[in-house]
Amino acid sequence: MVGFRNRLIHAYDAVDSSMIWAIIKKHLAPLKSEVIDKLED
Repeated sequence: MVGFRNRLIHAYDAVDSSMIWAIIKKHLAPLKSEVIDKLED
């Protein structure tokens, strides 16, 4: 996620929407689960 943030901030002209969508589909659900678990602790 950190690497993606850096690329998005510093090389936004090299990021296309299909790449962003692929990252969201792959990583958002696990991240959401981790956040929910941490909030329930």
